[in-house]
Amino acid sequence: MNRTFKKCVFSALVLLSFSTSALFSQNKHEALSSFLQPKCIPKLNFSGTPLFKHGYWIVRLSWNPSAIPSGSVLKLYRNGHFLEKFSLGNPFHFRDRHLKKGQTYKYKLIARKSGTTITSQTRFIRVTDHAKKRFHFRASVKEKTNNSLVKLSWNPSLSFDAKKFKLYRGNHLLETFSALGPFHFKDQKREKDHIYTYTLIALNSENEVIKSARLKVNTKRCCTPPTSTTIPNQTFPLSIPVVFPVAGFFQSTLPLTFSAIGLPSGLTIDPTTGVISGTPNRPGAFNVTVTATSSCGSTSQSFTITIQGIPVG
Repeated sequence: MNRTFKKCVFSALVLLSFSTSALFSQNKHEALSSFLQPKCIPKLNFSGTPLFKHGYWIVRLSWNPSAIPSGSVLKLYRNGHFLEKFSLGNPFHFRDRHLKKGQTYKYKLIARKSGTTITSQTRFIRVTDHAKKRFHFRASVKEKTNNSLVKLSWNPSLSFDAKKFKLYRGNHLLETFSALGPFHFKDQKREKDHIYTYTLIALNSENEVIKSARLKVNTKRCCTPPTSTTIPNQTFPLSIPVVFPVAGFFQSTLPLTFSAIGLPSGLTIDPTTGVISGTPNRPGAFNVTVTATSSCGSTSQSFTITIQGIPVG
């Protein structure tokens, strides 16, 4: 069975699976919408370039993470040895110094949140002076309330011998950079659901173009469902007013609405603030499930509320 035939069979099975699930779905339009929904795949866009500077070799590493949840931490390793820890903010680069020419180094960048690995990327970089002329031009999009932020980064190889770089959006010059950096730029307040073309040009000392690279960036919103952490069990006295906020156990970049099932008699949840309040009027142990919903999906957490006391009468 050749490779082309295998691909055709796999594609047919995928389409058949989707068609069957959509057919038996209670809401066919919802199933189709879910199938067409753009997927948020966490990416690190990790790259590295060897350089010879000040009499020794270095490897210049850069990354431009996209679809990584806020609050995540990035950890960088070389050959299993921990180098540095970074937040999602700048810098998006690191210089590993005093390396040996001719050696190949294994670099690994790991994104973690709350002790769980979200994604990772590995690069094998050989320290040599025969590097190709490359920009390693990358882009990622971060959604804001009314617009989008486009983050651009590049990591030019040693063989450019460029004196400066120029960055354009369409025909509009955004910024001119020296050969020493910085090698990143934030293009603020871009329209949502729009395609932008960015061009990066390297120029020599005579202002001649050495090389250029172009990127098309789509700012279409990438839906990321909300996430949540465990809500601890709670105990409250009978007939005493209760105020228990649960919004802090749910995380999202979009507005959330809250709902709950299984609440003790007398307690309700505010759908906007996520505060459980009221006066319980019946003792017992109650299994409660709180759900937080955004325009991109929902997440739930279950916990137990115990009401202690002896009812009067």
